[in-house]
Amino acid sequence: MFYRDKIIEALNAKRAALTELDAEQWRRQQELRAACAALAETTAAELNERLANVKAPGALPTAEFDRQPGYRIYFPQSWQNVAEMRHWAAEALAGVTVCAVDGSQLPATKDFPLPVAAIQVAWYVNPHDARGMYRKDADVDVLTPQDLDDGKGDSSLWVGLLRYEREVAKVNDLMREHAGQGERVVVLFDGSLTVSFAGPLEPAVRDRYRAAAVSMLRTSEQCRVPLVAFIDRSRADDFARMLCHLQGINVDQASRISDAALLESQENGERLWRLPAFVCQRKDMVEGNNYTDGATGENYGSKICFTYVKTNSGRPARLEFPRWLLCAGMLDRVIDWVRAEAVVGTGYPYAIQAADAAAVIDFRDRQRYQRALEEFGQRHSIRTMQASAKQASKERRRT
Repeated sequence: MFYRDKIIEALNAKRAALTELDAEQWRRQQELRAACAALAETTAAELNERLANVKAPGALPTAEFDRQPGYRIYFPQSWQNVAEMRHWAAEALAGVTVCAVDGSQLPATKDFPLPVAAIQVAWYVNPHDARGMYRKDADVDVLTPQDLDDGKGDSSLWVGLLRYEREVAKVNDLMREHAGQGERVVVLFDGSLTVSFAGPLEPAVRDRYRAAAVSMLRTSEQCRVPLVAFIDRSRADDFARMLCHLQGINVDQASRISDAALLESQENGERLWRLPAFVCQRKDMVEGNNYTDGATGENYGSKICFTYVKTNSGRPARLEFPRWLLCAGMLDRVIDWVRAEAVVGTGYPYAIQAADAAAVIDFRDRQRYQRALEEFGQRHSIRTMQASAKQASKERRRT
């Protein structure tokens, strides 16, 4: 039960602290906005020179930075109505195969003595041809304690890792399936190519996240198939950190301001735009061999680029992609495909929505899953897969 009045009361008790934090954030944002304005008077070469002695500047500009004054690349299209916008999207996607992968998971429940988890990975493939046919399917994998590091430590860490690895494996399969067709194919990943979140995890888990991310970069480059990671509500601050280093602003004090929030505050009417491509240069990417391919020895720590793209009325979305796309001159075309998918999906790429719909596990699904586990345990006389009295009581109250 949700006690709204008590939440409001608790918030009021912290109002002074929240107001103070808001004011501080606003001051920091104003500093960064001034730093943004200063970018209009410099070049990529000058920025790289000024950041040369910074070990992990957050981001480094590419040649795209010099395409237009400032730090926005404006899209040439403009539409009078939704019908015109959808017509452009249909033309942009005609004959382009768009693939997307997403996943979900069910953690090992404590209501059964034998912890069994599950992973569901779904994919969607639409060739956008005259036939109007598409593929949508999913794989389900049940994870036993042996799969979860023999039940040692926090099993949820292993469930999340195995889900990520299964998603990556499907992404790689789709890129290999379309190898050599990159002029008319894009694979969308609902996640990130940068796995900095894995840094604090135990080494066995952290290293496998990094190896999986590197495998996507390698497969994309080898198959010459565009790969784009789409992050709708990104909290990344690589661009903001770069600005701090350029202007002598305390990085730690400004670190709560995300790139998306900063760029949203820099809107210029309703014109659609994107940030020029930057190379992601976080600490974990430039130090050591964290993004080195164990098979080839190649270091991908400087081969992940990002941009922010205005696809709807909210904050711009973050796109991450392999650097070879920029070098091959394919980035504009690929971003147009992503934008067109967002038009079809009313602000969010339709292909990712379709993959998510096939992968998502809601509350009712979780109940069905637990009942299936119990029925399986009863049928095969596996006593440790039968629900506790507490779980049975929950089922009666919530069904």
